Amino acid sequence: IAYNSRTGQIGIIQGDIIVKLRPHYNAEEIAATFNIELVNHFNLINTAVYRPSRNGDIFSLTDNISSHSGVEFAEIDVIENFSIAK
Repeated sequence: IAYNSRTGQIGIIQGDIIVKLRPHYNAEEIAATFNIELVNHFNLINTAVYRPSRNGDIFSLTDNISSHSGVEFAEIDVIENFSIAK
């Protein structure tokens, strides 16, 4: 569970990292560099989803990925808007 101070909402951390790659950058290279699993790669929009190991610090890892030269941005996958059953 996480609190987003910007939106004021509570969210559930899914455990994946969403990464917007710079054009023509290799998603597999990011996975190998950071020793993480490439879950999905959406080549047409230069976006990849990675899953780190369960015993790692997802916050530090996301910061490290963000500072990589082949990455435009990286963010933790968090669900903030929950459907309410009626």
